[in-house]
Amino acid sequence: KGDGSIFSATEAGEEIEPSTYFGSHRVKVMLTNPFNPDDERRQNAYPCEVLAAHLRMTTGACVLVHDLHKEYSKLYAKVQKVLSLDSHKYREVAIECAVARAVKHIQRVRPHILGLSLRWGSLGVSDRLIQRLYQTMGEEMPLVVLGNTLATFVSDELLSRPGYERAMAVLGGGERALEKMVNIVAANPDSFRDREYYRGIPSVKI
Repeated sequence: KGDGSIFSATEAGEEIEPSTYFGSHRVKVMLTNPFNPDDERRQNAYPCEVLAAHLRMTTGACVLVHDLHKEYSKLYAKVQKVLSLDSHKYREVAIECAVARAVKHIQRVRPHILGLSLRWGSLGVSDRLIQRLYQTMGEEMPLVVLGNTLATFVSDELLSRPGYERAMAVLGGGERALEKMVNIVAANPDSFRDREYYRGIPSVKI
């Protein structure tokens, strides 16, 4: 639709219909990139794309990448055109809209696993996303897996934050850990949210 609310797997800008894209896949994974709003550089979803390609190849799961920073950047430009606000308020409106759209996509797709790639400075946006998801989805929340820099170096602090109690952190590279998680979900489709299944995976902290 060209309004920024897209999955990066569809670069033409058309919003996909999840049931069509997923086909007969059993396990659905969505990866996204909460961003640092103070960093004006492009914060691409390349780590998510690399991980997605690995999981598609090794597990056969359906993996979507939602480029949250790309969506925020487009929304920020639109807000500047239609609203008369100072720059800080532009940013707040754009962040709220980007998070709301991400939540809407997650609700539509209902992935089994939601992976958040957390770089330095991205925690504020991640907090908003997590809180919105718990408010709207409750017990139907996906299995939340935290990765990238923050998960590797400050996992204890992350997992003790309000809203992150049911999340898990992957320390270091996430390819093998997520591969094992996908296989566990496939084997336990009705109880995959039980974190005890994942406790023995190397590099995973609960």
